[in-house]
Amino acid sequence: MQGRSPASLSELLDTDRDALLEDWVARVSPLFAPLRMSREQLIDALPALLDELHAVLVEAEEDPDRLPPPHPSESAVAHGRQRLRLGADVPLLTREYALLRDCVLARAEHADLDVPLAQWRVLCACLDNALAQAAIPFAFDSAERRHAEAEEREHFFQLSPDMFCIAGLDGYFKRVNTYFIHVLGWSEAELYQHPYTELLHPDDLASTREELRKLSQGLPTLRFQNRLRTRDGRYRWLAWAARPVPELGLIYAAARDITEQKTVAQERERLLEAVRDSEARFRNMADHAPVMLWVTDARGSTTYMNRGWYAFTGQTEVTGLGFGWLDAVHPDDLGRTQRTFESANATRQPFRMDYRLRGADGHYRWAVDTGSPRFDAEGHFLGYIGSVIDISDRKQAEVEREALLVRESAGSARWRPSSATRARRASSSRTCSTSAASCPASSGWT
Repeated sequence: MQGRSPASLSELLDTDRDALLEDWVARVSPLFAPLRMSREQLIDALPALLDELHAVLVEAEEDPDRLPPPHPSESAVAHGRQRLRLGADVPLLTREYALLRDCVLARAEHADLDVPLAQWRVLCACLDNALAQAAIPFAFDSAERRHAEAEEREHFFQLSPDMFCIAGLDGYFKRVNTYFIHVLGWSEAELYQHPYTELLHPDDLASTREELRKLSQGLPTLRFQNRLRTRDGRYRWLAWAARPVPELGLIYAAARDITEQKTVAQERERLLEAVRDSEARFRNMADHAPVMLWVTDARGSTTYMNRGWYAFTGQTEVTGLGFGWLDAVHPDDLGRTQRTFESANATRQPFRMDYRLRGADGHYRWAVDTGSPRFDAEGHFLGYIGSVIDISDRKQAEVEREALLVRESAGSARWRPSSATRARRASSSRTCSTSAASCPASSGWT
């Protein structure tokens, strides 16, 4: 048979096997490029399948009038499993079997082979049977996948930490999950027996009905909150997300129990209101204090100054808060003042410092600034609270007193006797003492 053209389709599959394989690989490679399969993976069970086709065609040539019945093809089933494992699908599988038929036809035309129509029918029937066999693993996989997906959905539905339910637009629950029952305490049968609106808090009835009206129009619920009554008579806050299916009359909904968050939020708001009330009282008291008062946060930024500061310096909240108060400090005192404040804030220690503060009239006056650190109940540093007092009068008195002391010291130094004068006075005193007995007054003469 060397160098001779094949005389039949079965002989073509035998003698042109390698050329047929190369032709098929060239045509099918672009289809499988996304899967990045090797040449060996592409060919897979094709040689065994060609052997099966060859055997069937030989039988058909012996009995041209009989179409061979379909028979199991182990190579085709193995090929289907391999394609499924590597990520192919049935449309891709169908395309590669069609390309195999085209390759056989092309090789026959190339060999100028006159193939009887009956043999073409046998070839096509065998390829169709092989394709059906190769698709069997995909069918089983699809059924198993659907079953697994259904089980996974049910598992998720029942064990999810969210409250899942399917409700009807007629106002009744159709299905609820285990956690839904756990939160509300009602049995599944009890939840199905009565309209869900009967569980609503009276204050939430109108808003819930409006939300249901929107759902009936096909509009999904993204964020909605209401309260449902539990079996023990209490109410739980629920946050809902829902998607309607109007054509089925159903609503698919998920809810989260936010009762604890609501309680915490309400308590926080109560505390904030108390803080705001306390802060208002503090500000009212501070604004009428006879000294300048200020408050900072933990970063050292001033968050509050009373009216006394603004009246003294002429600053406003815009120019004074934050670190703007430093603009009112005398330039010669600014560096020292800033260093003292920043050091105290870093170590969270009390501080006291003097500096000259510019008044609203542009003149500087001496002030003493005292700050004390603030801490909350847990010991967290909150910042400082402090006061500024005008000490210009005291500073002026100190200056005047110092000047007086200097003058007095200078005057004493000017009128003090010299050492020679002090010596003459001491000598005269001694002379007078020694001659006292010879004085007339001393001897009794008058």
